[in-house]
Amino acid sequence: MIVSMRFSLGTLALAGAMQTMAATGGAAPATGMRGSTPAVVRNGQQDFDFLVGRWKLQNRRLKRPLSGSNEWYEFAGTSEARTLWGGRVLLEVVRFDIPNHPIDGLSLHYYDARTGRWSQYWSTASNGLDTIPNVGSFNDHGVGVLTDHETFAGRPIMSRYRWTHTVNSARWEQAFSQDGGKTWETNWTTDYARLP
Repeated sequence: MIVSMRFSLGTLALAGAMQTMAATGGAAPATGMRGSTPAVVRNGQQDFDFLVGRWKLQNRRLKRPLSGSNEWYEFAGTSEARTLWGGRVLLEVVRFDIPNHPIDGLSLHYYDARTGRWSQYWSTASNGLDTIPNVGSFNDHGVGVLTDHETFAGRPIMSRYRWTHTVNSARWEQAFSQDGGKTWETNWTTDYARLP
């Protein structure tokens, strides 16, 4: 019941993201990070297939990003992901068990075969859909890097997601840059352990 309710909420967020993609011809909105399309586009349609299934999450998050602080806090969570459209869409429903502030979230990953890039959208039950995706791709070693330009605490920044994985584990990292990507501060890591 909980999973189906979460996927119902996910369907609403998916509809909003699909509306955005339809308005842009299926491509992610321009964020200044897309660059030129390579002459030969690597087929990355199955890049996020490793995330399909149920996961136990261990999170570590910086309390005050971009403040010079090194104070972290940790919390657990769960995740369930499935693919749609033959692997061109991955829908991940997450629950972060933060004491006194649990977060129900949805991550929508959309693959654009024309550019060979993924767009990752984020949504929470409390804040709705973030319509600026992180956009990027995986290399031949299975490492995914997706970036965007956004605002944090009133300042323009770059945000970077980095994905790595094995058969039964995965890791997601978020980092911010205030200098156009020259230096990065990691502010959130999530370690995934596959559940039976």
